[in-house]
Amino acid sequence: MISTPQQATIAAAPTPEERTREISDRVAAACEGVRISSIAAITGVHPETVRRYVTGKSPPSGAFLAALCDGLGISPRWLLLGDGPRFIAEPGFTAPEYGSHKETLLACVAQLAARIEQLP
Repeated sequence: MISTPQQATIAAAPTPEERTREISDRVAAACEGVRISSIAAITGVHPETVRRYVTGKSPPSGAFLAALCDGLGISPRWLLLGDGPRFIAEPGFTAPEYGSHKETLLACVAQLAARIEQLP
């Protein structure tokens, strides 16, 4: 059977579990070199919960991701989708199209959900 380019693209799309792992990997990268207690203080999340998020044992909550972005100057688009620069101060960063990082994060979640819905 010959597959079309569209079928090849769909087949290569990551599963929801792989997407969660990618986000967890970026959370770990964003927190690298920062103490768990500092991340907990910045995000208002219990240190053990932060540890589970950073190690990928639990998927991070939306509230944690938004607080992490605000606290560390991380681009929500990079954190959720892996697109663009990691930090807001990096060259090439475009200001959010929305009013806050939380709104940008929610918009990225909606985009990610739409991509997941397109999976077979």
